[in-house]
Amino acid sequence: MNVIITYDELVSNQYEIHTNNTIKNKFYTKIIFYFNKYNVKDVITNAKIAISFEDCPIYKHNNTIETKTFRYTNESYLIGYLNNINIWVNPQMQWSDNKIIIKDNLLIIRKNKILKLIKGKEFVDVLEKILIDNKLADFLI
Repeated sequence: MNVIITYDELVSNQYEIHTNNTIKNKFYTKIIFYFNKYNVKDVITNAKIAISFEDCPIYKHNNTIETKTFRYTNESYLIGYLNNINIWVNPQMQWSDNKIIIKDNLLIIRKNKILKLIKGKEFVDVLEKILIDNKLADFLI
């Protein structure tokens, strides 16, 4: 399952004052809701979205990052944490690739798709990725 979060969705209440902080807090609340609902432990995203998480009050930076570790490789690196959720950055993702991929669930999704093909079984609802519209992604940084 994919979830789409849009800027317009977060500012849909016309009777509410929408400051930068309220919109960002709505975004973080929504993201954390989905992470908790689907028991997410690790997510992978681009640098743009990962940097935006630094404004979240519960964000903790990974102090063990060594820049030389990922400067010359294309491997994902752990940039920080939202509660117990590991935030990984994929250096190969484009700046405009506004999505959060659920790392934990990739194997579960593959297994469920294979079971559906082989045995015709319905698979468990698993969060695969969260897509963020460009307007919201640009606003977050």
